[in-house]
Amino acid sequence: MKTRRRIRTLTLLLVVLAASPSLATNEPAGEEKRFGFGLSVGYGEGVAVRAVQKGKDVGDVEWLAIEPWIRMRLAHLGEGQHWYDGTLSALLMGTVVRNFEPHSGDSGGAVAALRYTVRRGHTLRPYFEAGLGVGKLDFRLKDQADGVCFFIHTTIGVRWSVSDRFALLAGFNWQHISNAGINPPNPGLDTLGIRIGIEIQ
Repeated sequence: MKTRRRIRTLTLLLVVLAASPSLATNEPAGEEKRFGFGLSVGYGEGVAVRAVQKGKDVGDVEWLAIEPWIRMRLAHLGEGQHWYDGTLSALLMGTVVRNFEPHSGDSGGAVAALRYTVRRGHTLRPYFEAGLGVGKLDFRLKDQADGVCFFIHTTIGVRWSVSDRFALLAGFNWQHISNAGINPPNPGLDTLGIRIGIEIQ
């Protein structure tokens, strides 16, 4: 009974806080608030961009990723007078990847990243994101060993502020996964894909 009462109280408190006009900010349209959280879905396919990857099954991967993340604004850069003036934010993302080709498999881990969003004061704002992470790979590939892996994550996209609290994001993503030579073979996985998401702040 006490647990149910606490859950109801917490739910009511969250609803009141979310609806409270006292929490509204006077920041320009499209501006990120101090904290936000979101969920992205990505699709990607392998590319053999290096000689060591040519003719190997690392170029045949095809995956779907789900990435929950939290964001914290670090700083405003510039006065907002130029297109390149923007907002620098830090992100902590979880990533869960399901691979479909050439064999079914999974991967998961965490990525720490920085996002720079330009065009302060606009509803539609381009952004660039880059990060590093660590996780575990289980793609069952012939040419890439499973086990501990490292992620290099980059995205170029656009952020659209639908309202004061919600934003949609879409972009092109390049990701590199390898084990830094810990466990051969290790030609590395390079993938290109798309990423869409929603942010609540």
